[in-house]
Amino acid sequence: MMNKSPQQLEDFLNLLGLNPEEKRVYSALVQVSDRTVLQIAKNANVNRTTTYRILERLKSLGMVEEIIEENRVKFRKTGADKLELLVKQQQEKVKQLNYLLPNISSLINEVSTTAQPGTKVLFYRGQQGIRQMAWNNLKCQQPLVGFTHRPYIEIVGEKFISDWLYEWMKKKMILRDIYSDTYLEVRQQFYGDKTVLFDPKGFQSRYISSKILNITHQMDIYDNVLAIYNWHEGEIFGVEIYNQKVADLHKQLFEIVWQLAKPKNR
Repeated sequence: MMNKSPQQLEDFLNLLGLNPEEKRVYSALVQVSDRTVLQIAKNANVNRTTTYRILERLKSLGMVEEIIEENRVKFRKTGADKLELLVKQQQEKVKQLNYLLPNISSLINEVSTTAQPGTKVLFYRGQQGIRQMAWNNLKCQQPLVGFTHRPYIEIVGEKFISDWLYEWMKKKMILRDIYSDTYLEVRQQFYGDKTVLFDPKGFQSRYISSKILNITHQMDIYDNVLAIYNWHEGEIFGVEIYNQKVADLHKQLFEIVWQLAKPKNR
C-alpha cells in the first residue's frame, strides 16, 4: 500500500484540478509539514513568488493553513476532514451541473438550429467524440436503426458501455441493427465463444453476409439524424447530419436491407 500512496495522491490531486506546480507544493507539505515558504519552494522546485501564490490558493481551498510564529510564517497541510469537505463541495458542483445541463443543452441546440435552419452537421474526433455521439443516441424519440461495423466496446470502453446500456434500458428504448462478418470477427477477439445476451425488447439484430452488403463503418439513424462513425486503423471520427429528408432516405434503405438480412442470435 505504501508503494501505491504517491500515485493515489497524484490521482486525487488531478481530480481536484490542481496543476503540476500546485501538486508539487502540496506534496512537499504532505511529506513534511510546518514549513516556511522558502523551504517549500526549495523542496517543490518552484520559485518563491509562485510558491506563495500557490499557497494562497491552497489556503482558499482549505487544503493548507498558515501558522504565524514570533519571527516567521509557516504552512502546514490541513486534516483529512478539510479534504472531505472539499470533496463534498465538488460533489455539490456536479449535482448543480447535472441539474442545469438539460436547460443549457436546449439553449445551445436552439441557438444552433436558429443559426442553421433545417440542416446541421456536427463533426467529432477521438474517443470522447465517439462517446458523445453514442450518448446522443439516448435522446432519440423513435426506435433507432443502424448498421454495426465493430463492437462499441472496442472504442468507448466497458465502463461507458455499462452506463450507456443502463440508460438505454431505463428509458425502454429500442434498437434494430444489421451486422456482417467484420463484426463477428472483431467480436471474437473481445468475447471469444462467450454468449453475450441482449434483452430482445430493447435490441433486435440481424446478420447479412458481406458478399451481399459489406458494412465498412458504423451508422445510426434516428429521428432526423444520420450518424456515421469510424474508429479503425488510426482514424477516429464521426459525423452527425441533422436533416429529416436525409434521415428518412436512410431509414428506407435500412428497411430494404433488413428484409434481406437473417435473424441471428448473437
